[in-house]
Amino acid sequence: MPRMRDGIKAGLVFALPTFALGVPFGILAEPVMGAWAAVAMSILVFGGAAQFASVSALAVGGSALSAVSAGLLINMRFLPMGLAVAPALKGGRLRRALEAQTMVDASWALASRGDGTFSRELMIGEAQVRLVQRDRPALAVAVRLAHHPDDRLVVRRP
Repeated sequence: MPRMRDGIKAGLVFALPTFALGVPFGILAEPVMGAWAAVAMSILVFGGAAQFASVSALAVGGSALSAVSAGLLINMRFLPMGLAVAPALKGGRLRRALEAQTMVDASWALASRGDGTFSRELMIGEAQVRLVQRDRPALAVAVRLAHHPDDRLVVRRP
């Protein structure tokens, strides 16, 4: 039976690709929505595809509603994925809801046993690696600001 430690080990494989997608998001999002909004979005929006779709909608002059709609449409894939993984989750409604928050494409695929069942331990273990990387877009924005400071965010001393 897989343990959470096995999920952490397996999740390390996804660390570099996740970072490689997070940095461009931070760099692209900051001029469109500002540094703080890009950081907030990287913390609040779990799906990377939804982040890019929302920023793309805003970059071409779309409204906030169109950006949110783009993100919601892309993230609708989590509905059937959640239904599939639900039997593997443990506890009452609150605990199951919290455990379900660990599900993204990578953790879902990693947790699949291939027979229609899922390993809760692998899914949650992979999520622990991902949580450590949550600040990747924030890091990208910080690097960009260090090289090209935004006068609205940087206080210059005489």
